[in-house]
Amino acid sequence: MKKRISIFVLMVLFSFPNMLVAGSKNVSKHIKLIEISTTYDYGLPDDPLQYEFDAWLKVDKKVVSGSMQVPNGSIYPMEIEEEGRKRGLSFHTESTSPSVLDLFGTGTYTFSFSYNNGSSDSTSIDYALPSGGPIEYVVQEPQFTYPVYNAVDVSPLLTLEFDPSDNPAFEISISIEPSDEGSREPSFEEDRLPGDTEEYGPITLSPLTTYDAEYAINNVVRTDNSEGIEVVMDTDAECNIMFTTRIALGTPRITEFSIVGGNKVNSCNLDVMFQFQGNADEYAIWEKGAGTPSDWQSLPIADAEGFYHVNLSLEPYEPGSKEFGAKRTFYLLVKNEDNESKTAKIKLTLQLPKVTF
Repeated sequence: MKKRISIFVLMVLFSFPNMLVAGSKNVSKHIKLIEISTTYDYGLPDDPLQYEFDAWLKVDKKVVSGSMQVPNGSIYPMEIEEEGRKRGLSFHTESTSPSVLDLFGTGTYTFSFSYNNGSSDSTSIDYALPSGGPIEYVVQEPQFTYPVYNAVDVSPLLTLEFDPSDNPAFEISISIEPSDEGSREPSFEEDRLPGDTEEYGPITLSPLTTYDAEYAINNVVRTDNSEGIEVVMDTDAECNIMFTTRIALGTPRITEFSIVGGNKVNSCNLDVMFQFQGNADEYAIWEKGAGTPSDWQSLPIADAEGFYHVNLSLEPYEPGSKEFGAKRTFYLLVKNEDNESKTAKIKLTLQLPKVTF
């Protein structure tokens, strides 16, 4: 589960007896979602490992306060959190010592809250597997493999790359957002990716912008509690990087695409030449009907006049073929890291002799 961003709540223990009210039939009208998460937060590469516990309830405007009782009987206050039309009750604590998680173990969590008319209510969940056992911690350290931390020349057309989960049954979540919290530049978030996912993208970011990216591996249990409220419980491990995008490369434009010697072909091996304007470093050439190749080729060195020359090999006719003089159409694309050209097209008139195999 992605960590909720909230004002840090100082952990306060209350050691008075449990005096919680049983949940009413109407509680699900005001509480729409309960999320609980235990996190190994590796943060940025130079940050210390943080151990975190989060609880968050999606509530309506009638809920004005709340608290959480954990399995050991301790009670913690929760804060109202509002972001646009999104409203919740939130609790967060963290420490560089793993012992903080001992306070929030497997068992029953009861949430009590007050309404704006003075009445109160409560609801409970079991933070556990359906069998009653503990939800296994995710201890694998997530790692981005591209881009690297603090990279400053990242293409705005980006595919994030990362190590997959050691357990394919776990889920992966990715988020990318501008480092400037007030920025209106594009951001992206994707949850519930398969555990064997190794990349996310391509996505289009803004040039010359610094971004924060988060990668989390999640062991998730989804259920409903006895009042029919949706419950999401998990343990997760997450990491972060920062990077800055460069100026986007423009779309290259093909200005020439032809066969040396003309389009009436009398050889199986053709010298194709082309020119383009702008930046590009790869090309693809294919016959109509074959589909764009998945493997792009690196551009060769241009000749003295700025033409690129590549070889196009044609199959000779089989004996008895009736295709003598037929026309075939070929396409060309060039691309850089950010953009592809528009497709260029040539037609060849085949005048190859029939070949005996």
